[in-house]
Amino acid sequence: MNKPMKVKMHSLLLIISIIGVLCACGGQTSATSTPTDKSSGTPSSSKQLGPPDRVDVVYFTQGKPCHCIAAVGDAIQTTMFFNFQDEQSSGKLSFQVVDLDDLKNAVIAKKYNATPFILYILEVRGGYERIIDVPEIWSPRRESIEEIVKRKIEQSLNGEL
Repeated sequence: MNKPMKVKMHSLLLIISIIGVLCACGGQTSATSTPTDKSSGTPSSSKQLGPPDRVDVVYFTQGKPCHCIAAVGDAIQTTMFFNFQDEQSSGKLSFQVVDLDDLKNAVIAKKYNATPFILYILEVRGGYERIIDVPEIWSPRRESIEEIVKRKIEQSLNGEL
């Protein structure tokens, strides 16, 4: 098989894989994006009060992902490493990869209502937490995963989400 044909074949398989993941995850419920008071569980005002005190970025994995899905996780980790070192060093931003297969992670998985291979952003303001899922990492748009992740985190750090 010649090289252009291999590239076309791999591109087609990648697109089919992404569509399959999107279809498989389409019926699942996502985490809430309504700010919630952790102590009482009551919704707070939808009005943003500026930048959050802290932002946590959490990517949930499960099992041994295929090459295409693993590439998304790698892109997220690369984005965090190359773009947000200062924010992570200052404690303003944290990042973790959580394996849903590990029973030690059951509490955090429940908190986020987590599904595998989805990125979540948690904004913390005083006693309030707001969980935002980022399914755009699986969108077939031309924008790269790195650009999507970087933009979403910057918006969250600036209180623009």
